[in-house]
Amino acid sequence: MTEIKEFVNPVIAIEHLYKNMKKSWKIGFFTTFFLGLLVHGYVFSNNFLTWDSMWNLYSPQDMLSSGRPYLTYVCAISSYFNLPWLNGILALFFLSVSVALLVEVFRLKNPVTIILGAAFVVAFPSTAEGFCYNFTIDGYMIAFMLSILAFLWTDRRKKGFFPGGLLLGFSIGIYQGYLAVTIVLCLLALMLYLLENKEVKFVFKKMSVYLGMGMIGYGFYLLSLSIMLNLKNVTLSGYQGTDKVFAFSELPKGIVEAYRNFFDFIRYGNIFGYNNWNVIATVVIFVGIVLLTGLRLLKLTDKKAIKIILFFLFAVLLPIGTNIIHLTSSTTLFRLIMRIPWVLFFVFIMAVTEQYSMRGNHFNTNLRKVQQWSLMISMLILILNFSVLSNIVYFNMNERYEKTYAFSLRLIDRIEQTNGYETGVKVSILGGIPGGAYYPSTSVADEILIGHYAATGDYMVNSTEKFATFFRHYMNFSIQTIDYTEELKLIETEKYKNMPTFPHQDSIDFIGDVLVIKLN
Repeated sequence: MTEIKEFVNPVIAIEHLYKNMKKSWKIGFFTTFFLGLLVHGYVFSNNFLTWDSMWNLYSPQDMLSSGRPYLTYVCAISSYFNLPWLNGILALFFLSVSVALLVEVFRLKNPVTIILGAAFVVAFPSTAEGFCYNFTIDGYMIAFMLSILAFLWTDRRKKGFFPGGLLLGFSIGIYQGYLAVTIVLCLLALMLYLLENKEVKFVFKKMSVYLGMGMIGYGFYLLSLSIMLNLKNVTLSGYQGTDKVFAFSELPKGIVEAYRNFFDFIRYGNIFGYNNWNVIATVVIFVGIVLLTGLRLLKLTDKKAIKIILFFLFAVLLPIGTNIIHLTSSTTLFRLIMRIPWVLFFVFIMAVTEQYSMRGNHFNTNLRKVQQWSLMISMLILILNFSVLSNIVYFNMNERYEKTYAFSLRLIDRIEQTNGYETGVKVSILGGIPGGAYYPSTSVADEILIGHYAATGDYMVNSTEKFATFFRHYMNFSIQTIDYTEELKLIETEKYKNMPTFPHQDSIDFIGDVLVIKLN
């Protein structure tokens, strides 16, 4: 009774919760938060923009038409303004909680492996890509956290598949891409159970529980999405295959595309091949984990053959789990932010290394030392290079802002000096970005940032609407725009076709009552 009374006191309750947290959770949480500030503090303390930022300076994030019914509610925590520091710190907090959950999922105990695992989550390029969309990253990190919690609740609690399924449904309803996180966790957990020599019956029972959680989660997501679409009289936009979530009509093609996409990311993603050191480190890590798991599988005693077959089956399913969205839409374009499940592979490597290299006896003493040191050095190389890459992303975003501002200043000056222009005149800025003949690319980072969709290029505006938003909020200049269909008609006119491109004197002229600027 005394304990219950004390727990009612909020201060004592918080103290009680903190004392009952495992040391490993605390190491994971605080390592993530501290390293997150070091690696990503640059973007938290600056207002870096993307194309999407132009209409998200203040936005309720009502993305129901994109199949994300719950995004608006979780983003309300930080308001609907694009607040880099607040959104960034909140996102980093939820990311830190997520790492603490991952520490528990993979049963990490050694401080070194926990710190390395946390560092990978912080530095992996998908995290930096997420912070490029700072206006909504806090909501996305809540979805990431829920996707991990869904698995953990299902895995550790009796009959936890139902609440786990609900958590998964909420996660998908915030951002569909994190469904892959839960699926990859399920596959990696089954592989770990096999390495631990769990009974085959136990593994199949876990599989059934995970499938139950997945069916409940996806079913809950579809049901709630359908209800909210009908209540608000909204239809799915079809963006990134969102109109296909109710059917798996492209299943065979989607499976093929999932495998192709998985291996294309390794080869062309410019992440693991960012420089020669990354290539070497990745190869060393891959060879090391294959050797370690292979030796461990050979030491299994009970029903070894079927366990080895199951282990390889789960490994073969990982590309599908990582690119699960392709099963509903084979044409979905994968952004780097959607590659976050890849970081789980590195946390898995930490778990296997801790369990079977640091504690096990699969190598003789000298080979174990070589394996541990080579793996440790390779991990540190990747973490360091990923951290550098994140800051190159932010560097180029800053460069892009400065170039956009400078070009916009010249463009506005020309608009205001055009005969017949006055406030309220309709304006159309066509061609997206300035032509390369007059304005060749000056970016020093584009080759390095291949695959970083949100951060590449010289400019962050590419249409009339985005120029108009940038003018209004950063240049204190307002223009009246026309809709896209009217712009298409302007492009087909003879006068537009014969116009030279900006900055030529005749690149700005009236076509009817619309002041047209031909950029490209």
